[in-house]
Amino acid sequence: PGVVGSDTLAWQLREARKDDSVKAVVLRIDSPGGSVFASEVIRREVRALRDAGKPVVASMSGLAASGGYYIAMDADRIVASPATLTGSIGVFGMMPTFQRTLEKLGVHSDGLGTTALSGAFRPDRPLDEAARGLAQQFVEATYRDFIGRVAKARGKTPEQVDAIAQGRVWAGADALGLGLVDELGDSRRAIELAAELAKLGDDYTVDHPVPRGGLGDMLGLRVRVALASLVAPLLPQDLLPLLPAALSPIVAEAQRLSRLTDPRSVYAYCLACSLD
Repeated sequence: PGVVGSDTLAWQLREARKDDSVKAVVLRIDSPGGSVFASEVIRREVRALRDAGKPVVASMSGLAASGGYYIAMDADRIVASPATLTGSIGVFGMMPTFQRTLEKLGVHSDGLGTTALSGAFRPDRPLDEAARGLAQQFVEATYRDFIGRVAKARGKTPEQVDAIAQGRVWAGADALGLGLVDELGDSRRAIELAAELAKLGDDYTVDHPVPRGGLGDMLGLRVRVALASLVAPLLPQDLLPLLPAALSPIVAEAQRLSRLTDPRSVYAYCLACSLD
């Protein structure tokens, strides 16, 4: 809950494409982005819906930035509220290493390699200049792909998109003037627009699909409850009231970083949108 999963959302979009009773789709987005790979998986399903003749309207909530904009850009229309934070068209790479932490524990790594890049991306070793250079090239290539796709979707040149991209965040009202969205409105307007594009008139119903919870979701909740019930009795009672305030920044940061799981370590994530 609260996280957009590329496989689950792609599955829902694919099911909507195959369902003859579905004539149009409204993709409601409230996300600061995340994995570029995950965003691309979702974008392709949005494109497939359009290719199948089913209009797609992206409806932006409070946030639709970076990867959130990435999955919206190929929709037939994009509707944002005046206060939506969107844009943040940018890419960064993150490859954590923990060799210094291991050194404090007296753990070191060594070995022989047959190429200049042998072991270059191991997390127990620092990134050398060659590895950094490769990572930088991949980030820059991904950024060029991002602005190129935005340019194609929005009828602009890559240079025009780059001028308003570079990771900058825009309010919905400004994004409208820049051509990043098509109009301002709420989710009801997005539904009306989807019906108009599908030429449904007034004879249609709206379905709000609910993602199915899996066994992992249920086990995850039960494990957290079980751990809390085990740990709480072991803590000094006068410490318990202090834990939420003391740990909340750490927990929030851990939750934020836990979402950065791109297999290529490259992200379209709006750091400026994390205002909480």
